[in-house]
Amino acid sequence: MHGYTPEELLRLRVTDLDVPEDAARVPERMRELLARGEARFAVHHRRKDGSVFPVEVSAKLGVVGGRRCAVSFNRDVSVEVQTKQVLQEGRLRLSMAAKAGNIGFWDWDLQTNAVYYSPEWKAQIGHAEDEVSPHYREWESRVHPEDLPGALAAVRAHLDGQTLGLDFEFRLRHKDGSYRHIHARGQLSRDLAGRPIRMLGCHVDITAARQAAAHRAEFDRRVEQMQRLEAIGTLSGGIAHDFNNILTVISGHTQLALGQTSAGDDLRDSLTEIVKASDRARMLVRQILTFGRRQDPQRTPVRLQDVVAEAISFLRATIPAAVCFHVDLPEDLPPVLGDPTQLHQVLVNLATNSWHALDGRGGNICFQAAGIRVAPGDAGRALGVAAGSYVCLTVEDDGRGMDEATRSRIFEPFFTTKPVGQGTGLGLSVVHGTVQSHGGSIAVTSQPGHGTAVRMLLPAATTAPQRNRPRPEPARGHGQRVLLVDDEPEILKVVGRLLQAHGYQVTATSQAREARQMVAADPGRFAMVLTDHEMPGTTGLELAVALRALAPALQVVLCSGYLRPEVVAAAACHGIAGVLAKPVEIDELANLVPLYVAGA
Repeated sequence: MHGYTPEELLRLRVTDLDVPEDAARVPERMRELLARGEARFAVHHRRKDGSVFPVEVSAKLGVVGGRRCAVSFNRDVSVEVQTKQVLQEGRLRLSMAAKAGNIGFWDWDLQTNAVYYSPEWKAQIGHAEDEVSPHYREWESRVHPEDLPGALAAVRAHLDGQTLGLDFEFRLRHKDGSYRHIHARGQLSRDLAGRPIRMLGCHVDITAARQAAAHRAEFDRRVEQMQRLEAIGTLSGGIAHDFNNILTVISGHTQLALGQTSAGDDLRDSLTEIVKASDRARMLVRQILTFGRRQDPQRTPVRLQDVVAEAISFLRATIPAAVCFHVDLPEDLPPVLGDPTQLHQVLVNLATNSWHALDGRGGNICFQAAGIRVAPGDAGRALGVAAGSYVCLTVEDDGRGMDEATRSRIFEPFFTTKPVGQGTGLGLSVVHGTVQSHGGSIAVTSQPGHGTAVRMLLPAATTAPQRNRPRPEPARGHGQRVLLVDDEPEILKVVGRLLQAHGYQVTATSQAREARQMVAADPGRFAMVLTDHEMPGTTGLELAVALRALAPALQVVLCSGYLRPEVVAAAACHGIAGVLAKPVEIDELANLVPLYVAGA
């Protein structure tokens, strides 16, 4: 063991074998041996070759040949020490891995129902070592009541041999009262007779993963909504252009027909209704552009009394007489700063939702408003608006109401409680976006069976609304030449007739190249050019720049169903005379064209 021969050992003292630290303790150990008659201790010996190894020493006093002596037995415990070190390192690694992976171990004795819960298991649910007793009931009592039946069923299935192992998820109560999401795995052990005697397993806390998955799902949902909104925004420009072209044809021909009728003519009433419907359609297109963030609201002082009255008049055409409208707007109500068209659409949307909430029966829809002042200290409590003067406008019904889960989602794009095909879920999203774009805020209160109230704060205007004044009779043309450029033949026809009816000579073309050729051939021929912006192969802005290069004094007006703000800005930078939005109204056209012609 030491590498010495017996003769060599006999010439050595005990201290010659001990390492220095142990050699220094020999006197102490001898005193212990003499006092107790025996001693057992661990030391490190040095072999003949200089290597050191652990030794277990057992010494005892005795008498040999009438002489008192000490007999000791030395045992090399290198293997035991190495094994113990390996086990300790393994336990340490396992403990570190359990902590790093948030894994708790358990060992269930099925004969006694005693359970060993590891420190990590207890820490998962916020408990110290001595706060959880080693009993099965400690686990069962902490499982969420909704999850307990499923957890017990999984354990029973494994005990009955229906599954190869435990593998299920449940919620476990934390010391602070919250619940942690746990993924449990386990394996059953049986005795020689096949009886289950023990189950060993682990708990993995997957709460963070569950929360991350929920956040990811919410993020993905928001990204999807943003993508859908972006798609709507992209699509809205094309819709506006094409739809306003159609409205220009409808509205233009109707206005021409109106000019051929007289007061009291039954046909005149029908044509007037067509013009009104065209105006509503134009408002709807503007609303789509605003929803797609492609058109800024045009804010002016607005009397809410007028907007509410107009909205009710519009709604009466579709809402049954059994639904009663109640209006409580004081005459001295301050005007609000807003876009009258968008505010009209807000009220129509809200009132339509209220009507649907009445489920086809009679009921009440109420409009109420009052002026309020939000002080700087109250801004945070007043729905997040800035300090200032506001008008609180409320639309309330006594319909079926809604629960909290529904109320919390009503402003989400595409969220609707209506069946497929009966709602897009965009109406209230538009309302929310419109109110926010006006610098206001909106809140909803509702309870099932007790109706719904929508309260909006809208900034009050500091100036009074302008009264509508009769438009002066537009100046007529005197044969000035106007060049029309549009890729839609129907537009050329109706706008050409409108201009001719007001005394202008009109030349129309659907080709931008032909327009350039005509101006190049005779730069002074035309007093004004009215061109569409969106055309195949070019744009109205590019055409306008080219025409003004040929005839610098030529007045060019862009006309389109949808002119982006950046195009309007670029038109001003290039000296374009003006822009005109489709659908073209005869009065607007008749009042604007003389201004451009006069500037030629």
